[in-house]
Amino acid sequence: MSESPDLRLTFPAHVDSAGILTLDDPMKWRATLLGRFRGKAVTVEIGRPKVKRSDAQNRYYWSCVVPIFSECSGYEKDEAHDLLKGKFLKIERVLPGGEIMERVRSTTELTVPEFHEYVERCVRFCDSMDWRMPPMDDMAGMAL
Repeated sequence: MSESPDLRLTFPAHVDSAGILTLDDPMKWRATLLGRFRGKAVTVEIGRPKVKRSDAQNRYYWSCVVPIFSECSGYEKDEAHDLLKGKFLKIERVLPGGEIMERVRSTTELTVPEFHEYVERCVRFCDSMDWRMPPMDDMAGMAL
């Protein structure tokens, strides 16, 4: 079985005060990574884990924003969600030949600050249509 050239594996780890890297599951690292890439060049990246959207943000979005947009626009909730994502989470990439490709990001990819901005943009859009949203109390004071 051939592997995708862009295969990425993630292994949680911690760096202690002496700068020593310790993998949370070293056996998984050895079994998965070393066996799979034996004899091949690899790139090791290190960074802080992204914190995905919060439960409070997600509750507000699905209990207020999507239902109100759905009701006011006449679309089903899943369609309303897709329309909002298409409006505010569209990414365009230019291929080497100049062709423009588009994709819509999933809300599950968004960090806490990105999701906060997305929801704020959705709320401002609905407010501009006079489709008033309740205050974002669940999101107020949230550490970004």
